[in-house]
Amino acid sequence: MLHNIIDINSISGIQQNISGSIFGVKNIQYDESPIGAGGIGSVYRVENIDGKSQKGYLLKIIYGADFVDKTHETISLLHEKLNSHQNKTKTPIYIEFPELNGLPILTFKATIKESGTAITGFLMRNLSELEFDDLGADDWNRENYVENIGFEEKLFLCYQFARGVSFMHSINFIHSDLKDDSIFLNLQKPQLAIIDYDGGYNYDKQDAALTIGAITSWASTKFRDLIRIGKSSKDVSATERLDEENWIVANGLFQILFGIHPFYFLKDTEDKTINNYLKKNTWPYINVNTEEINPQNIDFQNQIINGIEHLSQQGLKPLMDTFITTFNEGHKNTKKRATPQEWKSMLFKINTENIGSPTIQYFDSNKKSINSKGEKVEFNWSGTFYEAVYLNEVLQEQFTYQSEIILEDEKDITL
Repeated sequence: MLHNIIDINSISGIQQNISGSIFGVKNIQYDESPIGAGGIGSVYRVENIDGKSQKGYLLKIIYGADFVDKTHETISLLHEKLNSHQNKTKTPIYIEFPELNGLPILTFKATIKESGTAITGFLMRNLSELEFDDLGADDWNRENYVENIGFEEKLFLCYQFARGVSFMHSINFIHSDLKDDSIFLNLQKPQLAIIDYDGGYNYDKQDAALTIGAITSWASTKFRDLIRIGKSSKDVSATERLDEENWIVANGLFQILFGIHPFYFLKDTEDKTINNYLKKNTWPYINVNTEEINPQNIDFQNQIINGIEHLSQQGLKPLMDTFITTFNEGHKNTKKRATPQEWKSMLFKINTENIGSPTIQYFDSNKKSINSKGEKVEFNWSGTFYEAVYLNEVLQEQFTYQSEIILEDEKDITL
């Protein structure tokens, strides 16, 4: 059954397409069956916008007076910053930073017609329809990712993750809820996208984030303890948040590169367990007699160690050493954790050396010549390791692989 969002007001948005972006909205119809749910809201498939069928969008509905106002404020302020940045660069923000493709493209306040409930709504792209998969999903095929996805693809995804978070920090936004569930990967392009921004905050304009975070394999032991004892996000400073996000980004980068989080081989990831392990061992190495280690993980961890040593010998020693410093000294000493900007700079250099320029796999047209002026010619392409496509110096829409050009005379066409 379809439900209706009405009385839409206080709309904030960013450009979503090169042409035809949605800004003024009066009515949204969505399938009432949620495809996902969290502590403050649920996600639904959009069916119609202002009476027109619209596929490819999701609607996140936030309930509760406190959450409605806070989340709307957070995303609206973020939109202001992104629009200001775009006005300077003249490049759509979602093309300059495709890592932000999971960001709400619209936020608004409204009412659910059927129940009369006041809500905040987020209109978002449906990343699943763009061939993205959730890194933290129950059906994520880790074995296939580890064994069949190339190392260059993983390096490129790591760079995108570091770049996306680094950009957010540069405009004074802290995500506050980064975890494997908030990372989507398109392994064909390849492309990474970050979701779940509504729990974060603009620390130059807001006092605190909506959420203190979640107990996940990427979270530090300090923040897990804060969550367990019921601390409020207001009890955590922006500096502490940034230190935590530095730790989380390192964990995320390691998982993207190696397919698993860095302390998976322990019996658990509690503070006491990690501390005892680090007293007796230097990460990533293991003493098989260390009681904190899960014996079932020893063989795979030895493969990880061999991989780290091999990559160090192949010119990636600075990257591997940064992981080693972060997961040893950085466990307690936040000054020893690399920032997203530092990861980004390092990974940019590595990607430039190992991948180089984007790869054009295919570029063709339906005609090799024209017979008259004003003739339409269709061009098709595919490629990898790119962020934007220009056909004859004209920017093309994301995730499209064909375009028509009207030619007045024969000419070379450049992709």
